[in-house]
Amino acid sequence: MGVLRTEPKRKHIVSKAEYVALCNILKDAREIAKTKHTYYDLDDDENVIATKKKFQMVAEKENIDVVVRRIRGTNSLSFTFPKNSRRGESKRTRISSKECKRRILSVLEQSKKPMRKNEIIRAAGISGSTWNTRIKELLGEGCVDRHGQRRETRYTFKKWS
Repeated sequence: MGVLRTEPKRKHIVSKAEYVALCNILKDAREIAKTKHTYYDLDDDENVIATKKKFQMVAEKENIDVVVRRIRGTNSLSFTFPKNSRRGESKRTRISSKECKRRILSVLEQSKKPMRKNEIIRAAGISGSTWNTRIKELLGEGCVDRHGQRRETRYTFKKWS
């Protein structure tokens, strides 16, 4: 019979000194990124993917919002610091199903012609996954009419007579 062995879920992939160095590079890059594009050129013996993971790990621990991308065909990484975003916060706020249906109906009611799915989604400010659920509900309730199939599908507000 075997023996139970445990290991930490996350292994420490950087030393303390390397952590501090990577952290300083990210902080410097964030300042430079305000006016210029920022890149990190690796030495020939450094692994691009491993270094990218190290930067991501340090950024997460230091709460630095950064997108680290590998530049294909080179031994470099690029840093992008999203503007006006805070880590841990959702970029979109959730809306209720009632509010979502109200938005769809409002867009369709104001429209003078039948509309496509992507036009309605954009105008209503909802996500595609929410759309699928809510349009089925609205069709079932008889509030919306569907015309056509597949790519030719258009939707209109059902006027009560």
